[in-house]
Amino acid sequence: MKKPELVFIPTPGMGHLVSAVEAAKLLVDLNDRLSITVLIIKPLFDSKVTGYVRSVSATTSFSNSIRFIDLPQPPKDELANIPPANFFITYIESHKPLVKEAVLTLVFLCFGSLGSFGEDQVQEIARALEQSGHRFLWSLRKPQPKGTISSPTDYSNLEEVLPEGFLDRTVEIGKVIGWAPQVSVLAHPAVGGFVSHCGWNSTLESILFGVPIAAWPLYAEQQFNAFQLVKELGLAVEIKMDYNMDLRLEIEPPIVTAEEIKRGMVGLMEPESDVRKKVKVMSEKSRKASVKGGGSSHSSLQDFISHVLGNMP
Repeated sequence: MKKPELVFIPTPGMGHLVSAVEAAKLLVDLNDRLSITVLIIKPLFDSKVTGYVRSVSATTSFSNSIRFIDLPQPPKDELANIPPANFFITYIESHKPLVKEAVLTLVFLCFGSLGSFGEDQVQEIARALEQSGHRFLWSLRKPQPKGTISSPTDYSNLEEVLPEGFLDRTVEIGKVIGWAPQVSVLAHPAVGGFVSHCGWNSTLESILFGVPIAAWPLYAEQQFNAFQLVKELGLAVEIKMDYNMDLRLEIEPPIVTAEEIKRGMVGLMEPESDVRKKVKVMSEKSRKASVKGGGSSHSSLQDFISHVLGNMP
């Protein structure tokens, strides 16, 4: 019988690629007859993506089952007759790269593959962090040039964008970094809250690890996700739910003030809040549904594999 091949086309961005590859690993673990090709859109192919792809390709158990193709753009015409399947993906990874000395009230700030802010907004976030007094880990990225849509990059000199003396004043309670291994951070028991753009991956990962969210959506479906989390489900607190970022950065969004950010973080880090209790309950339900442990997600993957094999020509 011909070996079935699946083609994964993850949304551009390191976070989406990692989640797609983890899903690919799960599938080939469940059935070694599957072969998976991951298409990577070339404009966002940076050094971190390159290193990650090489690492996965060099892993003996996956080298024969998962391959990567670097493309300048998705070959839409060629893929038009291939049956599609959409996945909402999250995964569990053992925690490590990173907050060993932190106490249990560390707040993590990270805004996704395309999330970045201008200097004025960065200054407000920094002031809010300093005034709150909470320990923090902040993934701060440099915006792409105006008029383009591409992944933010890491700053070569953080002092050029942060308030003067900020790094010195907060050296005992916080750390500002570039790209962050988000799943590993959220899995760490020191993390007590997550200031997030409410992308779907980030939402699922945060709930899975029982970390409440302070919602600051930026673009796409994130405002919808934030509304559900805050207003409908009570799993998050609000920083600014109607914030809307122009991905090309040609229109400057209104500044969210340090006071607004601080207010959201204070509510986020409340140790006995209803939000924290609800997130803990939802985390337990999420783990029961996990692909690792025979939950409903595991059953869904098995059904998907059966569907693929049953429709082979």
